[in-house]
This record gives sequence, C-alpha cells and structure tokens, in this order.
Amino acid sequence: MKKSFLTVASVSSLKQKTDRAFGAAEANAQDADLWRWFTLLVQDRRLRWCQAQDRWFVSVDNRHVATESSFDQAIRSAKARVQKPGREDRAACVSP
Repeated sequence: MKKSFLTVASVSSLKQKTDRAFGAAEANAQDADLWRWFTLLVQDRRLRWCQAQDRWFVSVDNRHVATESSFDQAIRSAKARVQKPGREDRAACVSP
C-alpha cells in the first residue's frame, strides 16, 4: 500500500490553484454585472458610444462620462463614474 503525504509544495500549489479559481470566479461575476448594466442601458437607448481617432467616447443619458483608448475600458469607466456612491443619476439605479 502506497502512502500519500501532502508536502509543503503540494499544499502551496493547491492553494495557488484555489486562489486562481476564486479570482476567476470573481472576475466572471464582475464582468457579468458590467455587461448586464451595458445591455440594459443599450436596450433603453440610454448608452451611446463612438470611436474618434484612437479613443472611445461613452455617454449615458446624453452626458459624456468616459473617454478611453479601449472600448472595454471606456465602458468600465463609464459604469464606475455613473454608479459612484452618492451620485443620484438614473443610470446608477439600473437593476437587473
């Protein structure tokens, strides 16, 4: 009968894999929340974006809220700015 022992290296490797899995799950949840917000505002025609030269411009409720070099970052910045704590904006009140 072969005995199995957990070594420090194997425990460390297992912890790293677990941490990565939790990190990936958290990132997936944040992405799902972001794109749910995006979809709801697009459906209501409250979100607009355009690209000019090397920048993406994003507006919510006809108010410019973000300018970034990538579309993904522009949408993330727009959501963060619109949903700042204490800000009373209709887009901040969107719920899935």
